[in-house]
Amino acid sequence: MPDACSLILDDGTVFTGTWFGRKPPAAADLEGKSVGLRGAGEVVFNTAMSGYHEVLTDSSYTGQMVAMTYPHIGNYGDLDQWSEAGPEKGRSNPEVKPTALIVRKVYRGPVPEGRMSLDRFLLLHDTPGITGIDTRALTLKLRDEGSRSGVIISHSADDGPSDEELKASLSFLSGYPVMEGQNLVDGVGTLERQEGEFSLGEGTGAYELTGAGNRLAKGRPGRAAKPEAGSAGSQPAQTVSQAAAQSASQAAAQTVSQPAATAQPASQAAQTAPPASGAQAQPAQTSPPAQPTSQTAPPAQPVSKSAAPAQPASQTAAQPAATAQTASQPPAQPAAPQVALIDYGIKANIIREMQAAGARVVLYPSTAGAEEILEANHDAVLLSNGPGDPGVLRQQAEVISRLIGKIPVFGICLGHQLVAQAIGAETYKMKFGHHGVNHPVRDERTTKTFVTSQNHGFAVDEESLPSDAQVWFRNANDGSVEGLILENRRVLTTQFHPESAPGPHDGRWIFSRFLEVIDKE
Repeated sequence: MPDACSLILDDGTVFTGTWFGRKPPAAADLEGKSVGLRGAGEVVFNTAMSGYHEVLTDSSYTGQMVAMTYPHIGNYGDLDQWSEAGPEKGRSNPEVKPTALIVRKVYRGPVPEGRMSLDRFLLLHDTPGITGIDTRALTLKLRDEGSRSGVIISHSADDGPSDEELKASLSFLSGYPVMEGQNLVDGVGTLERQEGEFSLGEGTGAYELTGAGNRLAKGRPGRAAKPEAGSAGSQPAQTVSQAAAQSASQAAAQTVSQPAATAQPASQAAQTAPPASGAQAQPAQTSPPAQPTSQTAPPAQPVSKSAAPAQPASQTAAQPAATAQTASQPPAQPAAPQVALIDYGIKANIIREMQAAGARVVLYPSTAGAEEILEANHDAVLLSNGPGDPGVLRQQAEVISRLIGKIPVFGICLGHQLVAQAIGAETYKMKFGHHGVNHPVRDERTTKTFVTSQNHGFAVDEESLPSDAQVWFRNANDGSVEGLILENRRVLTTQFHPESAPGPHDGRWIFSRFLEVIDKE
């Protein structure tokens, strides 16, 4: 069979199936290869039922092969707008961050217009996938024994690799570095300071489906038109839930400053955004036919509710036109807080959520110094997620230690672990980590439990925390630390991903909670 391949673990376990995406290397091609080989890395399992595109574009999976526990993957295709790759300015990293995808059954049928099949998406991004293996058995093995290094090889025999191929693969894996001790942050994230508009969800282009199969389109069908720089709508692409949350206030503002005929309903605004992660994706839709004014905008309000009381005609005529307009203008708003965001391999939705919460974001590379950030007079610092072992990032932890106590600090995932190290605590490698969108977390202050999105293989050692560090969140399954509060030093952290993408939105309130720390200064 020409597409036969096998996943080989470092203990000699073999799972034989077929490949999709890019063809995996042959065993003979492994000699002389090392870290960074597509199709090799630490094997981890992800328990999400959907959101595979966001998983594939998450920099935290750098150096890993991801096995999806849900058996049927790829049925709604791939679209750039769902990408979680951050604005890696100055780099030419692949959009797909894991080195391989492992599934029970890949979907090979048609996908909605404007999207690309998963098979084609992985091929475009030089990433192999393996399908047709027992992912349940693989997951149980990783859960019981811990994450392992592995490699996917192609071979001609249908029933698995030959003895020589197996021997060559195990020889390669014997010298493959484990995740513990690896600094992977140096290879991801932006290399330059950035502010203003960010390129989020751009990817490599939109896709279209033709009768002969999938191919790259020259344009970007199905994508909302990008507003001009500096316009009121010049914001990054948002999720459906974000668009829905803001549509009501936007519609209200439009009815004051625009004729009723130009107002758009919230449902129409949501059509240009990507579907929420975990939901069944739908084909791109065109604008609906024009509706009567009474259906597309709220009823006109009496002038007395939106403007000053009417004045005699003689007085109105004597006033400048600008004076008449001031009655309908909203009151002046306070300046948005400016947040320095240190990029260790950031997910795009962290930037979107910070902007949605009202912050101005300035992105810094992972090599930024404390003095550079403090001299810029930001209101707070946010530390992003990222790949690899936090224990080797001593320079980054030292920078954070100089920031704590001088400016509010918020850490997410790797950022949470680096904060712990900066205050004197230690981190450790977990047996198989937390990867998925259904991990329960308990708020230790309210005792309420909610569902979170997670992706981490390291955790904070609670016994090593200083006395002023309170455990804010705790994993309800294994009791591991999921968040910290240092009130006197204005520090908040979460091990899970409050920005979701993919996953539930239960933790989005944490972004507003962080900004409240700034307001209390």
